[in-house]
Amino acid sequence: MAINVEDKNGRRCIRLDDVVDIAQAADLKEILIDAIGSFASVRVEVSGASAIDVTTVQLLWTALSHASSAGKDFAIEGRWNKEIERSLSGTGISPILHSMLAKSAEEESNVLAARN
Repeated sequence: MAINVEDKNGRRCIRLDDVVDIAQAADLKEILIDAIGSFASVRVEVSGASAIDVTTVQLLWTALSHASSAGKDFAIEGRWNKEIERSLSGTGISPILHSMLAKSAEEESNVLAARN
């Protein structure tokens, strides 16, 4: 399966592997909604994805925004591979890919600073 879910120390971890596209959109949406509603902390690991589509990016962006509005700890971790960036560059969505990772990293830094 392209979407793997596990719980670690009260945190929901979602790992995207292989190809994640519109065929998995309904499943990914349900997983993200459940995670944000049920867990204080959610991580989405993207470095295992070999390809994603615009639908996946939209779902991740929406989840990140929703979690932030709800005061949840949500981060997208890892690096997009070059093939993903290349395939989505024509859509104009590449800046959003970078923005999501940067926003997640900034929020993670803020959470760590608040704990110290």
